[in-house]
Amino acid sequence: MPWLLISYFSHLTMLTLDQLLRAPCVDTGLRFAVSPDGKRVVFSWNKTGVWELWEIRILEIRELEIRKLEIGLEGAKFSPRFSPDGMYLAFAVDFDGSESYHIGLYDLEKNTIVDLTPQSGYAQQPNFDFSPDGKRLAILSDEQGQFALYILEIETGGKELLLDLHRPIWDVQWSPDGRFIAAEVEAQASDRMIVVCEVESETLRRGSGQAWKVLALDGATLNAQHPAWLPDSKSLAFSCQNGEWHNIGIYNVDSDEITWLTDSVGDDTQPVWARSGEVIGWVHSEGARTNFQFKERGGAIREVKVGEGVHSHPQIASDGVILVYEDVNHPPDLWKINLETGEAAQLTQSLEESLGFVQTEEIWYAGVDGVRVPALAVSRKKHAGGIEHSRRARTGIIRSAGSRS
Repeated sequence: MPWLLISYFSHLTMLTLDQLLRAPCVDTGLRFAVSPDGKRVVFSWNKTGVWELWEIRILEIRELEIRKLEIGLEGAKFSPRFSPDGMYLAFAVDFDGSESYHIGLYDLEKNTIVDLTPQSGYAQQPNFDFSPDGKRLAILSDEQGQFALYILEIETGGKELLLDLHRPIWDVQWSPDGRFIAAEVEAQASDRMIVVCEVESETLRRGSGQAWKVLALDGATLNAQHPAWLPDSKSLAFSCQNGEWHNIGIYNVDSDEITWLTDSVGDDTQPVWARSGEVIGWVHSEGARTNFQFKERGGAIREVKVGEGVHSHPQIASDGVILVYEDVNHPPDLWKINLETGEAAQLTQSLEESLGFVQTEEIWYAGVDGVRVPALAVSRKKHAGGIEHSRRARTGIIRSAGSRS
């Protein structure tokens, strides 16, 4: 059985379990949105105890203005996405906690709201994407018994089935030129695969006779996820199992070739492009800790981080990357990291004070059978007065479940 022994500092005020579980945070399960001009960030936050959409306005004087969007629609709101012209905001809304989402469209200037799926008797995935002209949405509905890809006309509400693979589709990304939609699809077991589907193109149909293609290498379907289009729509970045680890690959739509951008120890996931196409970044993880790595065209791989915690959902802005960060003392919040200096600035503050927990260290130790066992070590190096303690004094070990020692 796993066991836990941690020494706490006497001067810390510990939260009750109820207080800890109710600590507000920025949503980490679904994406946030950055406007096309980079001056607005919209995200889901339960700061008030209810999941609502909030907006950060980045002012010219480098100050921030944060406010809750007063959307006249009841229900928990998630997964915002700006229209290409920045005038509208699409989002998922859960009216009753069933996660049978509707899709709302909010006019940011007129402050009006439309339910785009008002009569739908089927669930929608909270993942969708605008067409480049902003007139349609690629949505995922289980009308066919599993989540399939539909094209929804925003003005008329008309819906057309585009792709049904008889297995759930989880996410979609519309290419900037409108020709393709990249879909992340459930494959086998816990694997995912990426399917590129034609919308306004004959490229794939001419080659194979069908309007979609699964990313594969040497005839084997890739265990791939997180598609991200290069702004010129000629290539698609993705995260893929490549040997022991997940690496970042680049798929060329016209030549059908795949090249590898990374090949390192640890997993590389969640690729993202700068709007210029000159910078690509991703989340790199080794064990329990992560950082943000990025590469300029023709340059070397560099990395930045907020701290020794978890980074997720990165989006490259004009002068940095905006992402969600969390660690033992900070619930998930939005941060911005300057890619040149590495300086990190907190954009949202879910808790006014640090929780005061001790940062763990990931270690490995040998069990009685000689097998290496992962564990977390908790060490008190300093107390409030700054007195140094032995590195292993008053240390707790959190062993993994099922370990023998």
